[in-house]
Amino acid sequence: MRAKVAQEKLIEQSGLPYSIVRATLFFEFVDSIADSATEGNTVRLPRGAFQPIAASGDARQVVTDPAARYFGALIDDRTIVPLEDEGAAIYPTRSSDWMDSGVPTNQ
Repeated sequence: MRAKVAQEKLIEQSGLPYSIVRATLFFEFVDSIADSATEGNTVRLPRGAFQPIAASGDARQVVTDPAARYFGALIDDRTIVPLEDEGAAIYPTRSSDWMDSGVPTNQ
């Protein structure tokens, strides 16, 4: 996350025209995101513009916690993904549909 922030600052300061599109590979990294935020049997994630989910068969309880960190970084609703009011197109893919598609999450 720190590297991404540093990259964005360099781009912004370059004087060149640019667009920064923030996207997340949340589905591909669901297991590692949950593992990195696990305390005992609870996955503690910050509230942000993504919906923390429990993967199929995962018995841990998922809770939102404004003080929790996402891979060590504090985030808010606008940190990881753009929102509709910023011109983002939101498509109806649900995490459960994606998980059921058979695409492996651990690569």
